[in-house]
Amino acid sequence: QPSPAFASLRLAAASAAMGSETKVYVGNLAHSTTKESLEDHFAHYGEIAECVVMTEKDSGRSRGFGFVTFTTSAAMDAAVRASHEIDGRTVNCKRAMRETRDRHGGKHDDGGGG
Repeated sequence: QPSPAFASLRLAAASAAMGSETKVYVGNLAHSTTKESLEDHFAHYGEIAECVVMTEKDSGRSRGFGFVTFTTSAAMDAAVRASHEIDGRTVNCKRAMRETRDRHGGKHDDGGGG
């Protein structure tokens, strides 16, 4: 039987892999939208593993977008299919895509978020 440390590493790796498959980008957020209000809104679609509103490093002010990671792909699919209004503002919700870098260090977006 694997050690508890190995089992927790396996679980963390599985969660990270699943997170990229169940993560949504949420754009056009009001600057007043908090992690809590974002999470409250999207909890209606299923259990949330992680929720974050991206902020400016210096001021802490919202950058107007965030990410929600669900525990299931069914919850993510339901959220992506729906229209959303949070804190009085219509927001965009689409499957998050991983950002990649080219050989020269430039960033490329795989089509989601931003």
